[in-house]
Amino acid sequence: MSHFEPLSPFYISTAELQKASDDGCSFAAFLISQAAQDAELANKKFMIAAKVTKYYLCPVHIEFGALYECSPDLKYLPATAMLWERTRNERWLPQPYPTFVKFENSSCSPMTRKGNSALGKIANLEINHYPASDTAFDLYKSWMSTCLDRHQACRRPDPHFMPTRLLEIGKINGKFRLKLCNSNKISPGAYAALSYCWGPDKNLKTSSTNLARHAAGIDAQDLSQTLQDVVRVVDSLGLTLLWIDALCILQDDEHDKATEIATMDKVYANATVTVAASRAVTAQAGFLADRPDPWPTGSRELFELPYCLADGQTGSIVLGPDFNRPDEPLDFRAWAYQERLLSPRILDFGAVNTRWICCQSVESDRYAFTDGWDGLNTLNTVRDDLKSKHISELYEKSKDGKLTKPPMTAFRDLWSDIVQQYTARTIGVAEDRLLALGGIAKQFGTILDDDYKAGFWSSTLAHSLMWTRIEHWKHEPETPHSKYIAPSWSWASLNAWVDTVHARTLDENFRVLHCHLEPLYKHAPYGALSSGFLRVAGTAIETVWGSNHESSRFASRVSIRDSKANGKYVARMEHDRAPTDLSLEVKATLPVLFLIVASGDRRTGKANSKCRCRNQGSIKGLVLESLPGGTYRRVGCFYLGGMEMDRYRECLRLFRDGGVREFTIV
Repeated sequence: MSHFEPLSPFYISTAELQKASDDGCSFAAFLISQAAQDAELANKKFMIAAKVTKYYLCPVHIEFGALYECSPDLKYLPATAMLWERTRNERWLPQPYPTFVKFENSSCSPMTRKGNSALGKIANLEINHYPASDTAFDLYKSWMSTCLDRHQACRRPDPHFMPTRLLEIGKINGKFRLKLCNSNKISPGAYAALSYCWGPDKNLKTSSTNLARHAAGIDAQDLSQTLQDVVRVVDSLGLTLLWIDALCILQDDEHDKATEIATMDKVYANATVTVAASRAVTAQAGFLADRPDPWPTGSRELFELPYCLADGQTGSIVLGPDFNRPDEPLDFRAWAYQERLLSPRILDFGAVNTRWICCQSVESDRYAFTDGWDGLNTLNTVRDDLKSKHISELYEKSKDGKLTKPPMTAFRDLWSDIVQQYTARTIGVAEDRLLALGGIAKQFGTILDDDYKAGFWSSTLAHSLMWTRIEHWKHEPETPHSKYIAPSWSWASLNAWVDTVHARTLDENFRVLHCHLEPLYKHAPYGALSSGFLRVAGTAIETVWGSNHESSRFASRVSIRDSKANGKYVARMEHDRAPTDLSLEVKATLPVLFLIVASGDRRTGKANSKCRCRNQGSIKGLVLESLPGGTYRRVGCFYLGGMEMDRYRECLRLFRDGGVREFTIV
């Protein structure tokens, strides 16, 4: 079993496999057990083929070239090894997924070790089970030193900035003890910040009542496990100052919270390192405990096999049970999203590895800044890292006065991507919806010289109002919150995942006339709001939104009748929230207003197709509910599409018969 070569098949018969198994080869015994699951394979010859990070056991009649062509793209996915047979009478299909029969329990995850000649051909390293070992701590410190000393692309902290309060780490009789200090009473110095999941409200926090006591000293053993762990890590890095939100912000003082959160962009942007407790589901869980094997307890054994490279070198690989990389709890926390994007250097403690993330590590040797497992990150992680790099570069250029305003399209797309990924995360307090993204918004606003409008930007506000709720059909419309969060025209008013749709062509009659927002705190313009409205002009038509006959859930299709043409148009409705009158019963209807935001025609069909190319028109807009006092509230969006040009013009005429009007949306 020692003749593995990259991109080369290795042929072996069932009898040869059986002999190797009888001679004590556990891997051969495993392959025999898998082949025995299908009686048709009992007397066939097999080949074992390797393609970089993929291994296949296949009936020998499959051509290796076809196998190579069908291997999925592994750029962003964990490597796996699979046991396959081509389905009978089926051709091998192109990427991404050909039709296969997969044998049960046959997939393997190939791994290797640092220093092994197979590294680079095999994407995954063995898991470091001991993230709190002395060797691991030395590795983390070397990463930080390398970044600070050699990475020209990585932004340095501003030596003149310090958070209002910091924890000073010391030891008494060998035990950690912290002091909460006002930064204006200590010498400026390097500090670390923590990004973590709070979890249940059982953690030690600073308040106005215990501020003096925390200034006198806090025994580290009184802290939750995650906070104890970060103290150990920061001390091992040679730093003595630490910022933790729960301890450095007065949690019972709303004014202090608003003030400190308003500077959070600077807190994370100027930290020497941010420690991300990604694997810890709560502050009680900690992140330095030994890492268990990620596969289920009782799974089959590991197999270590020789690996022969094309240049004649021999390395080795380890095949373990295949598994899906576990989700990191911190990746679902909304607050942690901006902490990740704002931090120029992150020491990330995950379920299967610890990584150093910085601007230069994103593009460097993928094994240089990880202690184990995959050198290939998941797609979303890579996207987040690249966005963080881009934001850091913009921030650095703005400080040097070298920033030229980027193309508006690139700016809009980057912000839209950030909002969409941010809203996919959960937030414990709905009123924090805008607050938890305020740090990133503040940097965008400062760098790009644009006014922030409740999650949008003034220069693109009109084009951005057509956001939609993702998977809205799977959820009941959202009911109003008891506390004010944001105006209904803002995505921030919903505690839901949203798609930041951008209207390419505004309707000729639609205009944003005025936008007024009242911050909850005057000194925090990127934070929470107390009120707001949007004044727009456009053409609209009144119709009714009705509930389904089978339930009280409101319908996703709305008919618009044209009395002049004796016809009707059926609009697709994408609802955001429930009507204000929650007492509406089954079969009830609610008067609504369809306000056109975007309209236009486009050419359909292909020039080289047999179908004749033709223009079709579409109309998109907001669905508004009338409120007392002459104002309106957004309850969704509508779409009228795929209309032939004559019908499209008639539909526009129907809307424009009422003339251009002004509407105030709250």
